[in-house]
Amino acid sequence: MRAALLCLFPIVVLFALRAESVADFEKRLAKASPMARSEAERAVAQRLSASRATLHDAEAYALQAIANLNVDDQIARERQRHQQKVFYPEEAREKFRTIEAASWSTLGRILVRQGRDADARQALQKSLAAARTADAAAAFAALAAKQGDIHTVIDALGTAILTGKADRATIDKFQAAYRESGMRLDPELWLDRRYRHESRNPLDPPPYRGPTAQPRRTVLLEVATGVDCEPCISVDLAVDALLHRYARQDLVVIVSLDASAAPIVVLDGEAIEPGQGLASVAKPVFEALDAAIQQRLALPAEPRIPLQSSWSGHSLNVVVENAEGAMPQLYLVETEIRRSGANGLRFHPMVLRRAAEPGASATFDTADLDPAKLAVIAVLRDPKTRRVLQSAYQEVNQ
Repeated sequence: MRAALLCLFPIVVLFALRAESVADFEKRLAKASPMARSEAERAVAQRLSASRATLHDAEAYALQAIANLNVDDQIARERQRHQQKVFYPEEAREKFRTIEAASWSTLGRILVRQGRDADARQALQKSLAAARTADAAAAFAALAAKQGDIHTVIDALGTAILTGKADRATIDKFQAAYRESGMRLDPELWLDRRYRHESRNPLDPPPYRGPTAQPRRTVLLEVATGVDCEPCISVDLAVDALLHRYARQDLVVIVSLDASAAPIVVLDGEAIEPGQGLASVAKPVFEALDAAIQQRLALPAEPRIPLQSSWSGHSLNVVVENAEGAMPQLYLVETEIRRSGANGLRFHPMVLRRAAEPGASATFDTADLDPAKLAVIAVLRDPKTRRVLQSAYQEVNQ
């Protein structure tokens, strides 16, 4: 076991492993915080599980890692890390659940290698109850496959895929199992239905019934996000809730995916910082955005922008009528797309597809887009400040 410990890469905790006895190593562990000990013990368990000769020791370390899980210590650590930023205890608890899930998953995989399938199943169930991870779901599917339970295999592998973190081998196993089951529904549509049924958005605000200025303003919210951006989750969920709260005559949204500096939020041409984080932070982010939008709705705007559109094959022609010298910019968005990534969000609204040069007209090629999910947005900006004076939205589904 000492050799296995010495070949570990440095563990990101309060100490580094040195060439010393296991007793000395564990003495160092005793000086660390509970969560630091837990993470170190889990890392040791994972490395020891690679060899059948050390599986017993791996199990011992995995059990100790679980015993040392401490949500209060996790919150304290996260609070210290956020000294210069807004701290959300709810997010610290959410991260703790992910660590808890990883600890039970590590134990479950060790028990599988020991041939203790019943014990492994219980450990993996505890992992998935704490937080859904691709690792635990894939391992649970493997146990179901041993028993010939194809439906549980599909369900568990589907869970792994919907986390957005499944590897290619897991995806291939899901597709093979799905074909074997003889299910007629396209597997992606099956995943879509399940994802929508298990909606992860904790926000369900009522429709907006508040005051609006005259001439009425259509507020523009521009968001740069990414499918692999976990701090973007709260912003993405807040934006989705805002789209349900406000009519398009009050709020239009343009989302840019895969932005390098995500998340970035711009309201009527002005960058704002409503916060960011995991799903547990969605509520304060939503509240900050909602308040900012209501402030903008209270300000009179330029007259509404009249849009006229027509189709010619795959080409969409858009004209701003009575532009009178104004130079609006026209955008083409897809009202919803499916794209999975590491943040686990499968669908994304109002995704930018085309942007025309400023002018009163534009022609968009839509050959590679879903013609049933298209809309155009016109934006009139102040030429000096770039602040948005007025916006307009029109669905143009073919």
